[in-house]
Amino acid sequence: MENSIHKMRAAYLILSAILTMQGENAPAFSAHCDTIEHLCETVMSVFEKLGYRDRTVLGMRLSFNPHKGFVPTKVCKYLEIATAFEMTLASSASRLFHRICRRFAASMLEADR
Repeated sequence: MENSIHKMRAAYLILSAILTMQGENAPAFSAHCDTIEHLCETVMSVFEKLGYRDRTVLGMRLSFNPHKGFVPTKVCKYLEIATAFEMTLASSASRLFHRICRRFAASMLEADR
């Protein structure tokens, strides 16, 4: 039961981050999400298809541990993420996070088709 609550929280955090980054496309993405019957399962399905690094970066930035049952953790700053993945700048981690979110959104749009 607790694991499913953590998964729902993680799905909410992922969708919230994606909506924030969508900008003017947010209403269209939100409308698409409204048409998905099992949204949490769809988000988790797309999440599981990501690579290890992408899952870890999303988890670090959005405050959950994807490798230990999605338990809540502290939010990591971009510099901490950069250090963990041997990047030189926090901006590199920021760009990586934004790229992962864009790919995640595209996968969400394709997942329901």
